[in-house]
Amino acid sequence: MTLGNGAITLSRQGIAVVVICIGLLLVLEFVGRSMFPPGRPKYWNPVYGTVQPPNYTAGHYRTNSLGFRGPEISLEKPGGTFRIAFVGGSVVEAVHVKEEDTFAYQVQQKLYRILKGRPTIEVIIAAGDSRTSHYALSHIVNRILPLDPDLIIQLDASDMWGTLDPSYEPTMYWKSRPLYGQNTLRQWLKANSGLFRGIRRMRDLASRELASLKGGQSKNAGGASRKLDPPDEVLFRDPQRPFDNIHRIGLLTREAGVNYAVMTQAWLYKPELPPEEVKVLRGLQRGGWNMSVDTALRSIKSYNDSLRRLAMDDDLILIDTDRLLPKDLDHYIDDVHLTARGHEVVADAIVHALMQEDDMAWIIPDSI
Repeated sequence: MTLGNGAITLSRQGIAVVVICIGLLLVLEFVGRSMFPPGRPKYWNPVYGTVQPPNYTAGHYRTNSLGFRGPEISLEKPGGTFRIAFVGGSVVEAVHVKEEDTFAYQVQQKLYRILKGRPTIEVIIAAGDSRTSHYALSHIVNRILPLDPDLIIQLDASDMWGTLDPSYEPTMYWKSRPLYGQNTLRQWLKANSGLFRGIRRMRDLASRELASLKGGQSKNAGGASRKLDPPDEVLFRDPQRPFDNIHRIGLLTREAGVNYAVMTQAWLYKPELPPEEVKVLRGLQRGGWNMSVDTALRSIKSYNDSLRRLAMDDDLILIDTDRLLPKDLDHYIDDVHLTARGHEVVADAIVHALMQEDDMAWIIPDSI
């Protein structure tokens, strides 16, 4: 009988421990959801890459009925309007700054003042996370050209690093497989668990702190050191693919009578980074590799040099932001995303480049 009572007591204690643990997890989950809210909803499309839901609003971020950041636009371009579509990835979408601080909307305001309101300048931020040139190609053909833009400006900020993924192959079908993107358990937890997001955030902060002590290279989530710099045969694998896509976009836009501008890639990286800048780096760990800053700089230089040559050969408008943006924390939030001040510098560079094109006469619609 005593043994039975002891077993009952232990059973009750076990249940109490389980209840306490569950309660503690629920409290941590509640705190995590409060401190680390989920990012804005987004969807993976095998043709267009990351796309945003339509008519979504959260804080200073909003999308219109087409899923583009910003106010509603009409499918048919109004008369007397010069429509500019900005295409690219997260640097263009710029969710971390207010809409009016993005370089797209700063370009709109600057051109409005220069042209004294004639024509009306309308901008479309048609961008999403991790967009690269193969997505931009289908995006422009199917979603942008039907909107009758007068000018498309494209920035693919990490196009040259898709080849670092071990699953890479040139058709890019690997990004459309079920295990890629939002169908993994990790992605589900990231979207639905505040506790999971909090653990990841603390891990990232610890990793960056360690990186600052080790000069920019860090460890992966499991704690084991990642492989270091990728060899050149991986780093420069399939180097022509982005430029073939951009060349095709140039041909398509020229046939459609649309002006086309490309932007070089500007990153915070430089030969000597102070500790406070090393701490904000997020982009050196890709595809299981842990690039050094020097390796990243070689890759960026190769890409930008090739883009400059392509722009000259294909007579594209070139906006060389890489040579204009100061590399400091006044202009960068992290490796590549910009502060409001950084966006202003880019907007000035875009307007300057456009003003070199026949004294802006090509911007005045025939209807004016």
